[in-house]
Amino acid sequence: MAIATSENSKVWLHIKRNWWKIVFLISLFLPVIFYICNFSRNGFSDNPADWGTFGDYIGGVYSVVLTLALVYVTYILNKKNEHNKERLHAVKEIYARISNIESDNINIDDINHLVKYVVANKLHLRESIYRQLIIMTDYYKEVAVDKSKIDIEKEAALKNALKEYYNE
Repeated sequence: MAIATSENSKVWLHIKRNWWKIVFLISLFLPVIFYICNFSRNGFSDNPADWGTFGDYIGGVYSVVLTLALVYVTYILNKKNEHNKERLHAVKEIYARISNIESDNINIDDINHLVKYVVANKLHLRESIYRQLIIMTDYYKEVAVDKSKIDIEKEAALKNALKEYYNE
């Protein structure tokens, strides 16, 4: 019984994720099915005017369906574009803040501001980049205390990772 419940939940999860596809397919075929059910008893017509009327019907119905689909797609793409802009702004700002921190004269306040900014923008960062940034802020705190722990290669690797993430 537990297996059936697990399979049912997977089916419902799949339906919840793809509900718009199901609605689109139904709306695609429903007008034709209604037309066939309503006018099938008359058979196929040899009259071009009847086919023209059918074309008007299909064009009128599908223009509304396709307009709604395009409005939805435009909305989704606009949201993705906004998210991308926010991500790019966050990465650019983090890169600028890291570039302003000089290894030989590290200010703890700058590091704390960087940490706050990274945490505040966690949603815009890939998890691996976020972890690298947190590790890097810990590194900067260590260097602030002991200048002998400066690792230029580590700093360059993080900057390169941010550049690659920015250019994705």
